Amino acid sequence: MDLMSPGLRKFAIAYFRLQGMATVVWWAVLLASPAAHKPFLGPGQPDNALMSFLVADLVLFAGGSFATAVGLTKETKWAQAAMWATTGAGCYAALSGISMAVLSNGGWGAFLMLPALVFPPYIAWQASK
Repeated sequence: MDLMSPGLRKFAIAYFRLQGMATVVWWAVLLASPAAHKPFLGPGQPDNALMSFLVADLVLFAGGSFATAVGLTKETKWAQAAMWATTGAGCYAALSGISMAVLSNGGWGAFLMLPALVFPPYIAWQASK
């Protein structure tokens, strides 16, 4: 982690903060408006198929994103572990959602998770060199 360039650290902090905030806002919209669920559900899927991700998303994905940003900002020893854990959580959620969309031919909103498949793995890989 000591080898992380200042530019990459700055980008990573901004990215993980944005990812955490976007996740919280996304869930607030879903909780406030059931009509917002439709783009994220496959044909015939009940709302609870989507809502079952709420706690894991808020704790592991949003919480992990915020923890990673704090850890990187304060240059803590645990920042890299938080980054990899959050990266894994995001990749798992993204691949699950995208797989569901492809296999069910619906729920295409899951492709909004593509940044979680690209940026965190790249950042964590670069930070681990």
